[in-house]
This record gives sequence, C-alpha cells and structure tokens, in this order.
Amino acid sequence: MTVPATVTEAPPPFQDHVIELVSSEASKITGVSVYTSRAEITRLFKLDLKTGQNQIIIDGLPNGIDKDSVRVDGHGSATIHDVTISPTPPKPAAVLTSPTLEELRTKQTSIENAKERAKNASDFLVTYLSKQDPPQIDPRKLQDIIDNYETASHKLDEKLTKLRADQRVVSEELRKEEEILRLNYAATAPSGMLYRRATVAVFADAEGPVELELRYAVTNATWTPIYDVRIDTEAGLKDKPVVLTYKASIAQHTGEDWRGVPIVLETSKPTVGVNLPSIHPWKLSVYAPPPPPRYPAQPMMGMPMMGQPPVIIQSRSRSSSRSRSRSRERRRRSRSRSRSPRRIVIQQPSIIALPAQSMPPPPVLQQMMAEASRASDFNVTFTVPGLMSIPSDRIAHSVTIVKLELGTTLEWVSIPKVDAKVYLKAVIKNASDYSFLSGTSSIYLDGSFIAKSRIPSVSPGQSFDCSLGLDPSIRVTYPPLSKNLVQTGFVTKSKTQTYTQQIAIHSTKSVAVDNLIIRDQVPVSEDSTIIVKLSLPSLEAPDVRNASNTKTMFSMQKETVVNKSGVRVPAPVNVGNGVVAQWDGVDNVLSEDDVGSLGKDGLLFWKCSVPPQGKVNLSLRYEVSAPVDSRITGLSN
Repeated sequence: MTVPATVTEAPPPFQDHVIELVSSEASKITGVSVYTSRAEITRLFKLDLKTGQNQIIIDGLPNGIDKDSVRVDGHGSATIHDVTISPTPPKPAAVLTSPTLEELRTKQTSIENAKERAKNASDFLVTYLSKQDPPQIDPRKLQDIIDNYETASHKLDEKLTKLRADQRVVSEELRKEEEILRLNYAATAPSGMLYRRATVAVFADAEGPVELELRYAVTNATWTPIYDVRIDTEAGLKDKPVVLTYKASIAQHTGEDWRGVPIVLETSKPTVGVNLPSIHPWKLSVYAPPPPPRYPAQPMMGMPMMGQPPVIIQSRSRSSSRSRSRSRERRRRSRSRSRSPRRIVIQQPSIIALPAQSMPPPPVLQQMMAEASRASDFNVTFTVPGLMSIPSDRIAHSVTIVKLELGTTLEWVSIPKVDAKVYLKAVIKNASDYSFLSGTSSIYLDGSFIAKSRIPSVSPGQSFDCSLGLDPSIRVTYPPLSKNLVQTGFVTKSKTQTYTQQIAIHSTKSVAVDNLIIRDQVPVSEDSTIIVKLSLPSLEAPDVRNASNTKTMFSMQKETVVNKSGVRVPAPVNVGNGVVAQWDGVDNVLSEDDVGSLGKDGLLFWKCSVPPQGKVNLSLRYEVSAPVDSRITGLSN
C-alpha cells in the first residue's frame, strides 16, 4: 500500500505593526534620580500590541540622552528584541491655518481686487477727459461733463479711502490670528531639545495590552547641596545652639518638564557600564637617548634656542693644500677611531622625558563629580518627600532634606600684627548620621544674616569651621614694637637686640569669653650667624636631633599632651590667669616625626579666657643676636 505524502502548509507570516508615540503624550514620568551632573528618567508607557512583530517608535526624547544608558522593561505576554536610539527624522514644515485665517485672507484678496478696480476706473476718467476736443464740445454740455467727472472722481476717491481703511483692519486681524496659531503650535510642538527617537522591537504572542518601562540617563540636570546655618550665641547654656537646615538645589534644562514626579537625590557617580576593568603589565626599561641628528654646516654660529636639537658644526680645513698634506695622517688615525669627521656638538638645553608607564584605559563615561562623603562604605541617597514639579528652565528649585540641631564651640580669633579686628567662628560637630557634601551656606547669627560661606565635605562625627564675621565687642590694641640694643663679647664682638611687643585685650561683653585666640610670630633665622631666642612666653621647640627617639624627643619640655590626631605634642605653657601659650600648628601634627617642625616657622598663639567686661594683657619678648658688623634684613617687618 502506498501511503500518500502528507503536505504540511507553513503558517502565515506575522505582519509587522508600527506604533508611533510621542513621549510626553503617551507616557508619564514615574521616577527621577538626580545626580550631580545628570539625571536618570523612568517613563511608563501603556499600549496595545498586535500579534506578531511590533515596532514601537517613541519620539520626543531629549537630545542629551545617553544611548548607552537606555533600558526597556516590560510587563505582559511579549518579548523585547531590540532597542535603538537615533535622531528624529526632520518633518515637513507645518502649515499654520484655520477657518478664521482663511476667511480673513479671502477678505484681503477681495479688498485688493476692489482697490484695483477703483484705481482703473479713476484712470479711465482721467484718460476720457484728456481725449475730449474742446472746440467740438457744445458749451452748454461742457459744464455737465465737468460736473459728472467731479462726481465720479469723488465717489472713487471715497471708495479707495474706505478700501484702504478696511485693508488695514484686515491686515491687523490677520497678524493676530497668525500669532495665535504660532503660539498654539509652539505650545504643542516638540522643543528644539527633544529630537531623539527610541525604536523598540517587541514580539507579541497574542494581541493585548502591555506596559513598557523606559529608563535613560540625560545630561543638563544637576543638584547641589545648600545650607542654612543659624547660630544662637545668646543661648549660653544651650546644648545645641546651631540649627542647620540641609537643602538641595535642583535645576534642569533637559527639554522635558518634570511635573508631579518623585525625585531621588544621589551622591554617587552613575555607572552605565558593568564590565570589570582590566589591568595591563607595568613595564620598566632603561632610557636610551637617540643619537643626535646631523645637520649641514652653518655659515654662522648663533645663540642656541631652547628646545632645539643639537647643532653639529663640521670642522673645516684652512686650505685645500693643508687638507691634502694631512690626508694621509688622518687615514692612519682612522684605523683606531671612527671614520666620522671631527665635529663640535653644541648641546641645547632640553628636558628628557622618561617613557610613560603603561596604564589601564580610562573608565567609561568620565563625569565631573562634586566631592561626596560616604556613610559607612556606601553613597548617600536622599528621597524627596512627596511629588515635585521642575520645569526645564534652568531655574534652581530648593527642597529641604533635613533640619538638624547641632552642638558648637565658639572661638574668637585675632591676628593683631596684621589686623586688630576680632573674628568670630563656630566649630560645629556633625553629630548626625548625614554626610554633608561641599556646598554654599547662608550664615545667620542671632537671627541676622551675616555672610555667605562654604561648608566642606563633612562625615558623621567630624567637625568643621564656620566663620561668623567680626565681633566689635572685643577690642585688641597692638602698640608699636619696643627694642633695646646691647653689645656683648670681647674678642668676637656681637650685638643683641631685645624686642618686646605688648598686646592689650578689652572685652565689653556681659558674659565671659573662654576661647579667644591671639596669633603672633617671632622672626626665623635663615643664617647661622643670626640667633633668635624666644624668652616670653617661655616656649621651647622640641629637639629635632632626637626626633626619631620618642623617649628623648621632649627632653626640653616638662609636659606633653595628646593632640586631636592622637599624637603626643608639647603641652601649652601657662603664662597667666586663664591664659596659655602654644606653638601654632599642634593640631595639624599627624605623626611623631612631624613634632620637630613645631616652632620652626616662628608662629605661636595665646588662648585666653576673658571675664565679663574684663581686660587681659599679653607680652611677647625675643632676642636677636648677630655679629656687630653684620646688617640684618627683615627686622623691619
């Protein structure tokens, strides 16, 4: 039995379906993550797919979109095959029209035609009258001809006048209607910053609704931290006299308006690529300079120029006869040396660059980032409560992140040698769980705005200085320096000058000032024959020669203390009631090896406690010794 072959018919091919959408009309923004130099937008599209291949074309995306950042997720019985980003093809120029505009244009044409007819009729009357032959006209009819011409011309003139007035009215109405059409078109047409297209290929097993979530990064969006710092100096015993309001200033001009969207502020750098970077071999070699190039003989030797290669000047014989007589001797000498002619090499000044080491390639998508401090080992994320609307207008919009009450220590600082004014600053400790990013701050002191300043990056637990301006209630007097010259020595004559500087402090405050810092200096010798000795206050520099031995390092000091970095440094010297003196920079010493540098720059300070309505007097005395015949420069400073 012969079994007939079974013929299987191929299923009909699926038809491609094209769905064209405009981003702002067919979707809504469900989330915005703003970084310091860009933003990530999430849009949700709801649409119906046909069975088979669907090509979804989304127009109106920002020009600043990062095509490598585009991601599409879907919900429904469909498969996403491909996503591409391309410029939006140019469209034909839009024709702006309306029934009102067409009616006005028809009326304008009718008026133009009526004006042309009236002008032709007027020209005809003039031509007709000019062709009349006066001798052949009946004198009794001459007056009638003139009267008829006058009447007809008057009617035509009135008609032309009315037509011109009607034309002006219609022209103004036309202008207004065209302006309305242009404004309406500009309000609905995509802006010049929204000419990117996303094409998404989706295969649907069955017809039905789906949801597509489009995510993309875009430039021209940023946020920066700003602060309001309010300090209450009159609340003396208050534990937390500082109220710091942490804000974010958000601005964007991406071309898209963010209307009623949730916003998240990120301090990290957005990363599009997920590939692990590679490291290349680090090779070293001995630099071998290339041989100097040869140049033709120069007629004259000029001055060498910086950066030029060596100039090689071939030596010349004084005469051809001497050259021939010495040729044999030169040939004999050439056996034991190079055959190149004797030459004079003038080496130009140059900088020889060593070969650069092989470095890994730069990471993808380098972005300028503001300095961001970290909480634990993670970047900080701030979620803005509620919904915000931020149009694409470059205007900064402020939102409050958190309001904190912090503790502070007030310090009054003066450098009377430079300026006798007293400056007030607050040392504020970040006792919160928030990391402060570097940003501008508005400073309010006792309810009054005093200045704009800048807060550095501060991690939780760290402190920062906040300048509060001048405090006129504390006066510092810095009279002229007094000096006394004494000559000593018998065989080797030397001269010693003693300098004394008095500093007077007067506080008119009704409360005590516990942290008044007065900074000054003594000269520093740069010559071994000049000796500078500080006698008041009795600060002694650490022994630099024994700096490596911590046991003998402070042999000249009676006491030591531990600074903010945990390093043991010389203790301050008590010079009076509530006044201590210390070398400047003790809190900046980071290791025991750096302690020996204290006092080498001649900078010192007093820390004073001034009672209410009280006065404090400070004295600075030092000696400068040098040979009698030496002339010391710099003392006038």
